[in-house]
Amino acid sequence: MRTNWLQRPLTDKQCAYAINDVLYLIPLVERLKALLLDSGWLNAAYEECELAVDRKRIVIDPNYAYLQIKNGWQLNGKGLALLQRLASWRYNLAKSCNIALNFVLQEELLWKIARYKPSSLAELASLGLKGKDIRLYGEKILALLYEPIIELPPIQRINTYPKYKETTLLLKEAAQIISKQYGVSVELLISRRFINHYVRWQQDKTAPLPEILTGWRKPLFEPLLLNR
Repeated sequence: MRTNWLQRPLTDKQCAYAINDVLYLIPLVERLKALLLDSGWLNAAYEECELAVDRKRIVIDPNYAYLQIKNGWQLNGKGLALLQRLASWRYNLAKSCNIALNFVLQEELLWKIARYKPSSLAELASLGLKGKDIRLYGEKILALLYEPIIELPPIQRINTYPKYKETTLLLKEAAQIISKQYGVSVELLISRRFINHYVRWQQDKTAPLPEILTGWRKPLFEPLLLNR
């Protein structure tokens, strides 16, 4: 539920939502724990939850926040430089306010602003910025756009890496085998992010191990990927 839990007093709807969390989720957790214990996957489930929390704790350099924006590779050198500036500003603002990045501005809007470089508040509105966001950030965004910039080199798309298609197919086939053997869903075993991390690691073995070769996934995937 997307809502402002810091407001006081809470609305009746917010209170009902919080009450239902206690009423239904706690018994559900106990039921799921029992099922996981019986199936032998309880420790893996705990580990997966810890990994999800750890990913949220990762602190990145604001200057590289633009690399997290989808479709950044479509921008030219000037557009990337603007995207870098906008993403850094958004990251620092979200951190200082202790809010999620997309609560400042959606990443799609950042991309559009960097791509089209609006020159007025009206043009910002035409790209999709809402009135509240324009009042809060409009002048700042326009100022960022028209400061001197140094072009950035293009972003290499992950699917242009050597053997990307072959590696993707190999990992998906391995996930299918593991899923049938252990009864774990393919969606849990592997994701596009896992595949991309593995491909990048193949190009630079000094980088941290990809997640499919760590933790509970390692003994499942490693035998199928050894020497491949």
